Amino acid sequence: MRAVYGSAGGLPKTDFKYDTKKDCYTCPEGKVLLLHCTSKKNGNKTYKIKDKACITCPIKQSCTPQGSARRITRGYYENEIEKIRRRMQTPHFKSKL
Repeated sequence: MRAVYGSAGGLPKTDFKYDTKKDCYTCPEGKVLLLHCTSKKNGNKTYKIKDKACITCPIKQSCTPQGSARRITRGYYENEIEKIRRRMQTPHFKSKL
């Protein structure tokens, strides 16, 4: 099951590649979403692409149909969650089920 971006639909976050070293996302069309802000309340980070990059994008309607630019939120614990998900896909883990 794939997650859907927001209630308005759009491409799931899993279609975007996260770069841990640069702390940014890259969209399926190769555009970069930079860190926009970090929540003081929960530590979640929001990444945003420049508006101009989305306006002329050929997949805009399927990516972010309701907005002018794509945003992605990355949870405070998301690095750890991704590590666990990768471990769950290993043959060793699957053999223990």
